[in-house]
Amino acid sequence: MPKELKVIAIAKEAGGVYVLPSIATVNDKTYPIARDLYMYTNGEPTGVVKQYLDWIVSDEAQKIVANLGFVPVK
Repeated sequence: MPKELKVIAIAKEAGGVYVLPSIATVNDKTYPIARDLYMYTNGEPTGVVKQYLDWIVSDEAQKIVANLGFVPVK
C-alpha cells in the first residue's frame, strides 16, 4: 500500500465494530464503504473495447490494481 495513503477503520453505525480496509474485509463485505465497479458497453463488446475489458481482468492488470492498493477482481 502506498505510504501516502492513510488507512482508517470505520464502523457501519455508531457503537459498531470498527473495520480496517483489506482485500479480505472488502470481499466479505465487512468494510462498509467498499463498492463494486461495473463497466457497461452498448451491446456485446468487440474490437479494442473487448481487448481492453479482457486486459482489465488479466493477471497483469490485476497485479497493477493490487500494487496501487486497490482490491483485485481475482
